[in-house]
Amino acid sequence: MIKSKNESLSRVGTRIKAIRKNKKITQSELAGESITRNMLSRIENGLALPSLQTLVYIADRLSVPVSVLLDDTFLSDYTIAEAVRKAHGYMKEGLFDKALEVIQSKGIPESDETTLITIECNLALAAEKARQGNFFEAYRNFAQAEEKEGCTVYSTAGSTYISSLYRSVASYMLPLDESEKKTKPKFDKYIDFYIYLRLIDLFDNGQIVKAVNLAALCEIEDRILSTHIAATLDMANGKYTSAASKLRQIVEYEEKSPTPHGSLMLYRIYGELEMCAKSEGDYVLAYTYKEEKLKLYSKMSGIKL
Repeated sequence: MIKSKNESLSRVGTRIKAIRKNKKITQSELAGESITRNMLSRIENGLALPSLQTLVYIADRLSVPVSVLLDDTFLSDYTIAEAVRKAHGYMKEGLFDKALEVIQSKGIPESDETTLITIECNLALAAEKARQGNFFEAYRNFAQAEEKEGCTVYSTAGSTYISSLYRSVASYMLPLDESEKKTKPKFDKYIDFYIYLRLIDLFDNGQIVKAVNLAALCEIEDRILSTHIAATLDMANGKYTSAASKLRQIVEYEEKSPTPHGSLMLYRIYGELEMCAKSEGDYVLAYTYKEEKLKLYSKMSGIKL
């Protein structure tokens, strides 16, 4: 279909205005000495069509090819390229939140490049928040990264694998809403975690015999994970004193040499220590563990209790 003159006027002006604003250039700055600000305003508002000479002048001052001002496809490609360039700049400085703001700005089309940046930035922010102990926010960033899996031609298998791992562990360890919880884990490379989560799932669902049989067949090399499974098995058998001893070992180890997955487990472990203390009739100690659990929840969620 042939475009009308008014439509052509409007689109050229819209493209010029969009690029100028994206570059944070004023009309006066763009107009320079060759055209008036009033003329530029008329062009941007679709009231005047620039001559070829004026169009070349404007494109040069905007540092874009003339084709970008004439075609929506070129404008879209240019807009994405500019957003990606800015985002990469922020990422190099470690400003991942700023990079996300750039590519999620209004008018930035989603592309393979912007999707990849979304994944990488969310993973970086999640890792940073996890190191700070803010596991709830970390969980949400991992979730946003995982949601983009398969939405770009670039390989993100390794990245989304990490997201799946964290979210599966978090679904057992954190007091998440049911709507936030992830389905069963599906990673075979992290065999220790796979076995550990499978055992925890069996224990939580009361399938003690299956859990015991699986524990006997499989060996978990990770010290923290294996200790927690042993403590969980003790609790299932009513050996609360022995379980509490093992759970305290994990807490002490995390205080001396914190690990990402161990720190993530502490909320659940304090709850289990509270249960062990109650089972032994020590309600003062149970209250102490409950307080530790609440303090940890406050730290993780950023909510003051």
